[in-house]
Formats: sequence, C-alpha cells, structure tokens
Amino acid sequence: MLVSAPPPPPTTPPLTPFAVVAVREAHRQAFAKLVADRLYRVRWALHKQHGDAYSQRRVASVLGRSPTWLCNLENGHRRVDVIELRTLAAVYQIDPGQITGEPEPGQERAQYDAWVAKWRSAVTE
Repeated sequence: MLVSAPPPPPTTPPLTPFAVVAVREAHRQAFAKLVADRLYRVRWALHKQHGDAYSQRRVASVLGRSPTWLCNLENGHRRVDVIELRTLAAVYQIDPGQITGEPEPGQERAQYDAWVAKWRSAVTE
C-alpha cells in the first residue's frame, strides 16, 4: 500500500508595502481614538468631581488654546502629540501613562497584557 505525502500547507502571499502601510495606519488610528476617549473620560470625571474648574472652556484657556481645539482632541479629530499629552496630564494632575494605558512601575504584567489584547481587538474590528 502506497502512502502519498500530505499536501503542502497553504502559503499566504507576502504583504505588499502598501498593505504594511495600511496596517500601520489602522493601528495609529485605533490608538489615537483610544487616547482621545481617555482624554475625554478623564476630563469629564474631573469636571463632575470639581465642577467648572475642569470644564472644556476652562482647561482650554489654561492651555492657551480654544475650546474647539480641545474638543477636536477629545473627539479624535486631531491627534495628540507627546508635548500636548504631557501638558494635559500636568493640568489634570495625572501620569501620562494613565491616558496612554502604559503600565505603572510595579503593575502586574497580566494587566498590561490584557490592555494590549483589548487594544489589538479594537484594531481588528
């Protein structure tokens, strides 16, 4: 009895440079939306706790920007750069890692891995 060799595994075509760029851009957009959502939630929680001290208009005036600028950041219409993120974190009196989701020193690795898995699932949706 002759036994034939198993069929070769299917091969996936290599990613073209355009596909790699598209995937990277999707990751950037998903991360930007995540940061924008967290900025909004942090400011809203502070606004509820402290009243008008953390209103959109007041925070924007402290930063020397317009309320429209802050609204665009919080809605994800404008990306946040590192300097703006650190400035906002200083105004909100929190660590910038709390906005980006980076683990604090001593935080369990499992919590960080769960956050990464959640972020990746948001990207693939």
